[in-house]
Amino acid sequence: MAETGFVRDKLDIKFLLLFVLANLEVSAGFDDIMEMALIEDTISYLDCADAYYELKESGHLEESENGVVITAKGREALEAYGNRLPSSVRRQAQRSVLRTMARLRQDAAVTVETTQKDDKTLITSMKMSDGRDEIIRIDMLVVNRAQAVMLEKNFRKNAGVIYNAVLETLLKEYEEADPKPEKFRDEV
Repeated sequence: MAETGFVRDKLDIKFLLLFVLANLEVSAGFDDIMEMALIEDTISYLDCADAYYELKESGHLEESENGVVITAKGREALEAYGNRLPSSVRRQAQRSVLRTMARLRQDAAVTVETTQKDDKTLITSMKMSDGRDEIIRIDMLVVNRAQAVMLEKNFRKNAGVIYNAVLETLLKEYEEADPKPEKFRDEV
């Protein structure tokens, strides 16, 4: 492990991981935890992963179906020795946690799914919620899996833009079309 930077050894990495977990407000998985903890060039992925699994083995963190959580034992260790991490590292970690939480919230707010009906018709459902209510839901009939994948990908990446475009289109004032064709208008 490199000697420069504020995170000097595996124990520092362990406290950094516990600090990250203690600051999470949403559930996160292993990859998300690694993303939040790798804040310095001096931390290698392998050292961070080793520290993670040692914390798991020692009971300082737990994995569940909902994600990774800090245990009471982990909180006690962080309270006792968390000041070992310099304040600049804690600030960097907090910024990293906030960025990742925003992404995780957005990912959780957007759901996409393609289902096949009995007659082999494909329907792609795209939804965006605010955590309580469904903001928009679009169900579209698609012609093939490739089109479904494209819709899913685009909605996942651009749900907010799509919502605004749909809303703008629906709120636009359109001229009412004359119900009678031009040919009959003069005759009446």
